[in-house]
Amino acid sequence: MNALLKRFGSTSFAHCLRVVCVLFAMGAPAVAENTAEVFNNANKLYEQQKYPAAAAEYEKLLQSSNLAPEIYFNLGNAYFKSGQLGRGIAAYRNAELLAPRDPNIRANLQFARNEANKKSSQSLWTEVIHTLTLNEWAIAAAVCIWLVFGLLILSHWRTESKKLLRIWSAVIGVIGLFFVVCLGSAFRDRFLITSAVVVVQEAVVRRGPVEESQSAFTLRDGAEIFVLNRKDKWLQVVDASRRIGWLPESQVIVLNGGQ
Repeated sequence: MNALLKRFGSTSFAHCLRVVCVLFAMGAPAVAENTAEVFNNANKLYEQQKYPAAAAEYEKLLQSSNLAPEIYFNLGNAYFKSGQLGRGIAAYRNAELLAPRDPNIRANLQFARNEANKKSSQSLWTEVIHTLTLNEWAIAAAVCIWLVFGLLILSHWRTESKKLLRIWSAVIGVIGLFFVVCLGSAFRDRFLITSAVVVVQEAVVRRGPVEESQSAFTLRDGAEIFVLNRKDKWLQVVDASRRIGWLPESQVIVLNGGQ
């Protein structure tokens, strides 16, 4: 347990330096200097074990559109340490959207899910498409397509190697098709499916979008759900057990991919 909890320390100096560089690159020097100061102040508050205050500072950075995975990662750590499990999971998942292969993000997310008594409900296919970002899948697919065209053109010039070049173009074409399918799935997960995380101790899910509606089931802090519909300030959601109902929007955090 102690070894696992060590993962919840503040970001390393190298990560801090990288975030500061990103902040300076994203805006005017005066604005960037201010955001870097907020980031450093948040880290100091975290080190002083003032976790709610640290989380508030990290939130300020996110409100100014500095969506760096390190900020979400530190925000998740601060929320987790302050006992706000659902908000911690939401922050880790937003960090994962930006840096899907970061081992620290994935480890902390899984650890938080285990604390919520909920193992990852992701299928193998979902885990595969989350190994790369949307841009990386697009680049991989484009590279394969251009390689196929290049090999086909080359086969017309190198007649002695025509058969071999066409075999390679077919192999790369199949790989490219796989990348295209992954790109489509990643796009669907990012923009067409809305995910959310419960951030209250107990959320009562009702059969309709009003307080007077009959209770259908309850969800606890950290439960990960999908949003099906919105009505006023209510969300129609479905959980991992395929139960459907309505709950107030204020009781969940909708992940960035679904906003």
